[in-house]
Amino acid sequence: MKRLLSVTLMVLVTLVGISAYADALVLCQDSRGAVFVRIKCNSNYDMYQLDPVALGLVGPQGPPGVANGISVAVHGTVEDGGVKVSGEGFTVALALPGVVPDVTITFDPPIFQQPPDCTATSLDPSFYFCMIYALTKEGFNVFCASPDVTAGILQFHTTGGPFSFICVH
Repeated sequence: MKRLLSVTLMVLVTLVGISAYADALVLCQDSRGAVFVRIKCNSNYDMYQLDPVALGLVGPQGPPGVANGISVAVHGTVEDGGVKVSGEGFTVALALPGVVPDVTITFDPPIFQQPPDCTATSLDPSFYFCMIYALTKEGFNVFCASPDVTAGILQFHTTGGPFSFICVH
């Protein structure tokens, strides 16, 4: 009897999981105790709707919703010298003031469980790319660079902005 109840419960949980993709499927129980998945409980057969929360079939609230297949967590624009222009959910500081122009972005409040996927784009056409490094779930460092070949020596001029960035989970 316990085995039958376990198998029935596994099937029920599987059906509830599958039914998450269907509109308006509910769990119904008849007077004998049998459980069914229906669009609507049939009152002719003395059925009543079961509450999945009361049965413990609903877990805790999940992370924020997804838009267009991507959960955008943090994005913004930063001016040269580490001045925040737009965006929410982060703070900006110079990584090593007076030493390098790199900028540190710190997620505020911390919202990631693991390091997100981030990209930064230079808003100054004379700086060809931006490089993100030291990426953690708390934040990252970034600089924008432009290559310069003088007398056959490759050098990079770097700046801390302006750039825009986006981090997704």
